[in-house]
Amino acid sequence: MSGTDHLPIYRSPDFVVSLVSAAVVAYVGLSRAFARDGQRGLFSQFITTEDIATTKAEEANELNALNAIAQQAKLTSPGATLSPPAQSAVDDEANESTPLVPKAQPAPRSQLEWKSIIFALVGVLETIARLVVLVNVAWKAGKNQTDPVNVVAPALDVFFWTFATLRPLLRPSLTPPYSLFIIYLLSIVSSLFVFYGVSATSSDGQLGEIVFVLHVFNALGCALCAGLVLSMPLQINDSKPEKDADGLLPAYDDYASFGSWLTFTWVDPMIALGKIGPLQETDLWQLSYSLRSRVLQKKFTAIRGYSLVKRIAIANARDLLMDAVLTAVSATLSLSAPFFFNLILKNMDPVATETTPLYSNSSIAVASTTAPNTIIFLPAEFFAIPATYHASVVDRLSALAGPDPTDRRRLAYFFTIASFLFQLLKSQTDLQHLYAGRRACVRAKAELVSSVYEKALKRKDISGTVTADKKGSKDPKGSPSGEGDKSSADVGKIVSLISTDANKVAEAIAILTRFYDAPISIAGSAYLLYSFMGLSAFVGYAVFFAALPINHFLLKTMFKMQKTMLDFRDKRMRAMNEAIQGIKFIKYFAFETKWINRIMEARKREMNWLVKMRTMNFFLMFMWDAIPLSVSVISFSFYVLVAKGELSVAMAFPALTTFSILSQSLSMLPWMANLIVMTYASIVRIDEYLQEDEVPEWVSSLAPLRETAVDPNMPFDMRVGCENATFSWASAKIKPDADKKKKQGSGSRWGSIKGAFSLKRRAPVPEVVVEGEGEDEQEPPFELKDVTVNFVRGTLNLVYGATASGKSSLLAAVLGEMDCLAGHVYLPKDPMRLDPESGMRETVSYCAQHPWLEHASIRDNILFGSAFNQERYNAVLEGCALKPDLQVLDGGDETEIGEKGVSLSGGQKARVALARAIYAPTKTVILDDVLSAVDSHTAETIVNTCLAGNLLKNRTVVLVTHHVDLIVSSGICGWAVKLSNGEVEAQGTVDELQATGHLDLHKLSKTAPDSAAPGETAAAEKGADGEDKGEPKVARKLVSDEERAVGAVKWKVYLAYCSAASYWYIGAVMLCLVLQRTSDLSQNFWIKQWSENYNQDRPQKPGGFFGHPPFGFPPASDNVLPYLGVYILLQTISATISILSEIPSILSNLRAARILYKRMLVSVMRSPSRWFDKTPSGRILNRFSKDIDTIDMGLQHSLRIVADQVLALVIAVATMVYGIPSFLFPALLTAYIHLRLAQGYIGVSRDLRRMESTTRSPLISSFGDLIVGITTVRAFGAERRFMNNLFKRLDRTQAASYYYWMCNRWLLFRFDSMGALTILTVTLLCIYTGIGAGLSGIVISQAQMYVMSLYWGLRFYTELEQTLTSVERVHEYLDLPAEPPLVIEDNRPPAYWPSAKGGIVFENLGIKYSPELDFVLRGINVEIKPSEKIGLVGRTGSGKSTLGLSLFRFVDPEEGRIIIDGIDITTIGLEDLRSRLTIIPQDPVLFSGTIRENLDPFGEHTDAECLEVMQRVQLRTSHSSQSTAVASASTSRAPSVVVALDAEGPLESGQITPTSTTERGSKAVITLDSKVSEGGNNFSSGQRQLIAMARALLRRGGVVVMDESTASVDFATDKKIQEAIREEFKDNILITIAHRLRTVISYDKILVLDAGRVAEFDTPANLLAKEDGLFKSMCLKSGDYDELKLAAELKASSS
Repeated sequence: MSGTDHLPIYRSPDFVVSLVSAAVVAYVGLSRAFARDGQRGLFSQFITTEDIATTKAEEANELNALNAIAQQAKLTSPGATLSPPAQSAVDDEANESTPLVPKAQPAPRSQLEWKSIIFALVGVLETIARLVVLVNVAWKAGKNQTDPVNVVAPALDVFFWTFATLRPLLRPSLTPPYSLFIIYLLSIVSSLFVFYGVSATSSDGQLGEIVFVLHVFNALGCALCAGLVLSMPLQINDSKPEKDADGLLPAYDDYASFGSWLTFTWVDPMIALGKIGPLQETDLWQLSYSLRSRVLQKKFTAIRGYSLVKRIAIANARDLLMDAVLTAVSATLSLSAPFFFNLILKNMDPVATETTPLYSNSSIAVASTTAPNTIIFLPAEFFAIPATYHASVVDRLSALAGPDPTDRRRLAYFFTIASFLFQLLKSQTDLQHLYAGRRACVRAKAELVSSVYEKALKRKDISGTVTADKKGSKDPKGSPSGEGDKSSADVGKIVSLISTDANKVAEAIAILTRFYDAPISIAGSAYLLYSFMGLSAFVGYAVFFAALPINHFLLKTMFKMQKTMLDFRDKRMRAMNEAIQGIKFIKYFAFETKWINRIMEARKREMNWLVKMRTMNFFLMFMWDAIPLSVSVISFSFYVLVAKGELSVAMAFPALTTFSILSQSLSMLPWMANLIVMTYASIVRIDEYLQEDEVPEWVSSLAPLRETAVDPNMPFDMRVGCENATFSWASAKIKPDADKKKKQGSGSRWGSIKGAFSLKRRAPVPEVVVEGEGEDEQEPPFELKDVTVNFVRGTLNLVYGATASGKSSLLAAVLGEMDCLAGHVYLPKDPMRLDPESGMRETVSYCAQHPWLEHASIRDNILFGSAFNQERYNAVLEGCALKPDLQVLDGGDETEIGEKGVSLSGGQKARVALARAIYAPTKTVILDDVLSAVDSHTAETIVNTCLAGNLLKNRTVVLVTHHVDLIVSSGICGWAVKLSNGEVEAQGTVDELQATGHLDLHKLSKTAPDSAAPGETAAAEKGADGEDKGEPKVARKLVSDEERAVGAVKWKVYLAYCSAASYWYIGAVMLCLVLQRTSDLSQNFWIKQWSENYNQDRPQKPGGFFGHPPFGFPPASDNVLPYLGVYILLQTISATISILSEIPSILSNLRAARILYKRMLVSVMRSPSRWFDKTPSGRILNRFSKDIDTIDMGLQHSLRIVADQVLALVIAVATMVYGIPSFLFPALLTAYIHLRLAQGYIGVSRDLRRMESTTRSPLISSFGDLIVGITTVRAFGAERRFMNNLFKRLDRTQAASYYYWMCNRWLLFRFDSMGALTILTVTLLCIYTGIGAGLSGIVISQAQMYVMSLYWGLRFYTELEQTLTSVERVHEYLDLPAEPPLVIEDNRPPAYWPSAKGGIVFENLGIKYSPELDFVLRGINVEIKPSEKIGLVGRTGSGKSTLGLSLFRFVDPEEGRIIIDGIDITTIGLEDLRSRLTIIPQDPVLFSGTIRENLDPFGEHTDAECLEVMQRVQLRTSHSSQSTAVASASTSRAPSVVVALDAEGPLESGQITPTSTTERGSKAVITLDSKVSEGGNNFSSGQRQLIAMARALLRRGGVVVMDESTASVDFATDKKIQEAIREEFKDNILITIAHRLRTVISYDKILVLDAGRVAEFDTPANLLAKEDGLFKSMCLKSGDYDELKLAAELKASSS
């Protein structure tokens, strides 16, 4: 009987193959039997084909709806008709089952016939062969010639080959049948065992030869079938990949075959592009539908009732499961390297003492007649169970070693090839598990960012809420256990959420494999070390367990530090955002230096916590660098000293390799712990934001209630207004902090982390608010009390009242932006209903008091998603008086509106916003103070043509305005509501209110609006000649696309970073790395010397660095202590150098972060204002957030690893060539192949990273824009359109990131495969040349290092270049065009300049905004005498604002000069100039903080002076104050600080009713300590102007410029302010850009500009005396000519 009969069948490899194949078949059957809804696999798909079909249908329906609307609107613009994309079979789209889970699809048999026939034919032949074997074995078992158990293997063979025959016939498919592929692959492996057995033993007669031939045919047939499976596509596509309408190619992974997926050759086209040249954005493929944010967001939102961590886990469960399983397999396979390394070295040892024969006829044989189905297998001793429990696999294999060197070498060759195959299998496993992790990462980021954006569309707008500081809580430096930043998310914080926090969470998911890998590697390493060293291996692990409490303490402290650092980062970003938003004000007041210091102070606090974080991380790294050292040293010491073991070569080098794996795994623990800390902190921040309160469902069109179809026949409430309602601005609800929760019994931080990651459903827990602890103290919000208003449908409704009476708040309340504390709100918002009277949809359009415009063209802003109708569009332009402006602007209505509308004047922005509200086909139109920013003639045009015309006929209009007389006189007002102190004082028809005295037109119209020019300010690009050439103008692109560097990162970028980091620090790091690598190599040679010096009589191989014995040491068998001592010394030196190298690394990183940030900040702040007009704030914030974060956290790490891997590579090559000179040519060849593979990868990966950065900027900008205009977006119901725009932007950013990582996986697989081949070559050369086990151990170890260094060196080089793109982007901002110097030391003006006796002279002044544009001003010759008050008026495009700003040198003169008090302003520094002048801008700018900090930002005045100026501008500063002006609310912001108005009578009386600040309602006083939210959004527009004016009064500049600074206050308050200004600035030159003619009619002179030139300049009386004068025509058109003439005559007579 053959030797095979001595082996139990269950230990036969043939049985194992059969069993695995049967298991595959069983799994396929069970998964199909228990599948639900057509889904397969262990976990159901998150993104199914149905989801993709639904999304594609939605997209098609949206396009069809646009087409239908366009046709209904008689679309006339060419090319505007949209058509839906071509529909393809939904089942063909990629989903969770791509690419590894079977997705076989039935298809016409004609398409599958030839492949099905081949599969079936091979299956039939294999089944017949297995049946013959089964019958033969069964017959012999019946005659007791073999064990009956042997029937099991051939029976299983018949079972799975029968399945392989029927499967392609019963379920034919065009996609790969994975179950068949596994069967074919296992059968090929089985045949390979046969071939090896034949090569190792003699044949067993003719029958053995027949069996061998049959196995050859078996291998060929299975290889053919496997090749056919590899050629099959993963999914069916109707056509080849083609570009869509946007010029973008589809996702190529949707077109990949099974073979191209396994090798990632589907990425080849993109890699090839990288070899040709720089990658363009159109070269970037689209994402597969299963990765697109629109599909993911919809499914992610549907997961409710869980914490954020659980939702992410549920949404990505399938990828995470695949990642975990494959990672476990990969970690296990990684241990095969030291395992086979040991076996190889053992069989290369010439003094092996094992006596067990290597082969024997009883242990290895060809298939015999008794078991013809049993293939050749390893010796039976390999499978034998050892007699003792502690015997290891190595002990069993040791028995195979015989004294014959040829047999031992043959076995060494076998183990070498086996190791190679295991490494190939590991590379494929790594490829697939890393892909699964990266797919989960991409999906998670899309889910988080889209969720944050959706939340921004639905959350209550509480940016105007301010939180008062608690007593004793103020800590400027922060505290690790402090409360952190608990305020509601503002723009800066939201930018951090999407650019930093979401990215951290997503990246943590991508590298989640480390959490599975480390424990498996640690456990596997322990088992291998136990196999090598016995129980001695576990002694060192005591250090590991002893360090766990210290690790817990460090992690707990680091979490608190990380949370605090993120809070300070938010504050720094908030300050940066405020600086960018208010940059013009900062430059007006010459505050650049002071603001730089303020931001740097915030940066310093952030850096302080970063230093603390790095310090704690240093101690953590120190601990985990010392632990592997201690484990290895203690284990080796115990082994040689206590266990008396000999450190043989076969044990030492594999043990060192295993210790290296253990060291890497242990060193990952602090890194993983730090990752957990940062990720959890980010998750908490995102989750807190997502938990903020939302507006009611009826307000948001994204609410489920609004997205469901409504029966148009159902009853519909058409009322607009409210009933018995009390409204309050929403306030931030701050939850108790972690420490307080802990005190209340919620558990430790670890408990909270466990709770977050628990998979149990979270039970709803009622929120308990502890008084005094639950929330920070907040200042009382403004309220509307007991309001009942029912606006009349189909007519114009007027809302009026004094400044801060609550007019804008009432509109916000009706829109749902305020909390309704009692009563009911009515607002018809149903886009599916049409009003039969007007034909408009029952929806709302809204124009805010502060117009919000998108960064787009004028036309796009007006359309705002509606279809274009030429006739209606022209009527709207006419009604909103925009046609004259469009004639002036280059490009007309295609003119690009910059961020925040910078390319338009205030009046133009207001009218574009008005046109948007009028053009929208809505029944209800809500307008908030739209007439305040336009002149009287334009206001009259808007009222007569727009409000009283056909555009608003039969539409419900709610209008807030101070121009009550204009509205009433037009006869269009059907209902009027008067507000006072947050209450309805009166309402009714005009006649009713006039009869009761609540509508006194005489008092309400004390002051006329503005000059009579048909527009408000100059269009910047209007030529000086003012002529309309009649030629079509091409719109200039205001904001250019963000520049993206091409090619490799320039050396100047490297040098810039090294210079900032300090060459000395970097040099110290490099020196430490060289010493460390040298020490590591010395350890290897010392281990070799040690292991070879146990017996003097051993034959020694030449080639050692040291003699024999070294340093006169005795043989190691006599005294091992000297050898152990040197080893410990070398280990200690290496660890010490590694730890010490962290110090200069940390210092250099911190130094570079600090210096680069400050240089960029100074460069940006010193840039001209025109640069900010052309640069979106998101682009700037992107650099100050994500790029700076990259420099702070990741750059130094990549730089260090690259240098370390280059050193390791050089040392490895030198060592291998030293040991095996013949390896020089293979080394050069492999290096060349590696470089060729890397050539395309480096370029394309760098370009993809740059694309990711540049496409991220519009994403950040869109968030900032949305926060500012959220009320407008919600009022229009345009949330879905904004979400769709986000999806497009996000998908492009995600595509760049996704394909970057796919290219990385492409490189990984090729480098891993080449690495395995390199190690195979080196090992074979070592065996062939017979250089000895010791030197072979060093060479093979260095070969492994060579492979790792090549991949990781190149990998981190690309990472370094990608992180250096952040330095590159920062470096771009280091050399921005700068304004003239702030101070010219050689020419500083006197301290008293400009004096009261100094004037202003404009000499032949000519101004251009840029060299390529026309003159805005030309030939200006004007002299202003000391203390003169000048009114500046003119038509649209005349250059009024330009002339005022020219005094501040925002643009230096192209011609002529400006002289102030005898000094040419271009000869002195900007700070000296601007700090002596004062401007009160049209759009007031306030910063977060207190009133005191806004009036006097840098503490230059006393409290008494600040209070005095507040009273001068009518701000009420005490209960007994006679001041009157107070706050209501911004239209888009929620105020929580308010000031009381006069509640007794007209404003002129000045009587104030004393009120307690704690009284419910709007009556509260402004104090210097009153809080100001970001942008001053907790104050009304009028009050912000008053605070800005108070700030100007406090400044007391010699020259004062007022740019329409009282536009938003009522006429009576304006009158008092003008009196205060005249009194306050009686000794100063005052230049007022007229907003109301009454404002300047009593001035000394009027300067009239026309087309950039001086038209008139004289006293008002003289100008009115000119019959054909331009100023006189303006006065005549104002409607108040008689009053204006009387005022001018009084002024003339008084002077």
